[in-house]
Amino acid sequence: MSQLSYKKILSKKVLILIPIYLFAFIIGDIIFSNFFYVKPVKYGCMKKFEYFYELEKNCKAYEKLIGSVSPYKVYTDSNGYRYSGKKRQQPKDNIAIFLGDSFPYGWALDYEKSFVGMLENSQKKYFINNLSVPSYSPTVYLYQIKKIQKNKVNPKKIFLVLDLTDPMNEAHRWKKNSKERPELFIKAENKKRTKWQNFRRENFKGTRLLSMHLNNFIRKIKHNLKNNKNFVVKPPIDSFWADFIHTDWSTLDQDKFWQPYGIKGGLKRIEEKIYDISIVAKQMNSEFYIVIYPWADTLQNGQKYFNWEKFANKICKNSYCTGLINTFPDFKKYKSQNKNWAKDLYLIGDPHLNEKGHKLVAKKIIQYLEN
Repeated sequence: MSQLSYKKILSKKVLILIPIYLFAFIIGDIIFSNFFYVKPVKYGCMKKFEYFYELEKNCKAYEKLIGSVSPYKVYTDSNGYRYSGKKRQQPKDNIAIFLGDSFPYGWALDYEKSFVGMLENSQKKYFINNLSVPSYSPTVYLYQIKKIQKNKVNPKKIFLVLDLTDPMNEAHRWKKNSKERPELFIKAENKKRTKWQNFRRENFKGTRLLSMHLNNFIRKIKHNLKNNKNFVVKPPIDSFWADFIHTDWSTLDQDKFWQPYGIKGGLKRIEEKIYDISIVAKQMNSEFYIVIYPWADTLQNGQKYFNWEKFANKICKNSYCTGLINTFPDFKKYKSQNKNWAKDLYLIGDPHLNEKGHKLVAKKIIQYLEN
């Protein structure tokens, strides 16, 4: 048999086998999805309503919110709070609560790499409930803490993690509702899936899992290449959300991004809501702490037009606050001693902290959980 004839026969076999293998894979995936892997393959635990959102209860999902990180697992407990997914040994009658947004939630990280997850694993005294959800702010925290009080769960300690996104979120995202629960100014996007989309979700779980792990593998390779010794990340100079700290307010587009309350209105709402939260904390005999930390552009550009540390200290003094936990000095010290501080402490191309940045925060807070 000539080489040319052999190639023609081989090509025909390949053309015949490909659709057979493809058909077998599809049938196998359908069987796997319906009889062996019956739980849903989720890409997040967010539950959306018309003008509100929260985390689903008892949820297990893979989440990938930004392109520079690999997918990571998210677990929520029976209350809809994010946690490690592991059985916790701490006594449930000795509770510490964290209120916050995407930073204490552990944005783009496995829970064990977030500072709340680290605190959960490093001490046995307090059972930690992490109520943090991305883009929440003090208006929603007040709603959450009132629910805690109504359910007669009296935490020993409450940590409100005050973030630089809070002024803008208070200015244009959350409004007080006539009912108890606050509402978004803009309706939450909640697209309905078609019948075909639902069919794919239910019957091609193997394909989705395989795609997810392959994507995870490729991203890890890219991440490792970016993190070699010769790769230097410049500090983000403009983070948009925190510009009001170091930029002349007259140059910011307040009509577009800060309406209806404006920068001053957003800051005022923070003061009012935290004062109300502190009253609830006092009624529950809970120690109430405010936690702050800097973003990379804040460290780089300073606080020329608004001092976040003084603002947080003022709120603490004017409310029933047990104490202010200020991590700014810790981050400033690290910056002064390390050339590549931004790469060391923050995610690539994103203002959120990486694991090492979370460690700095955890190290500061742990002393308040040990006394």
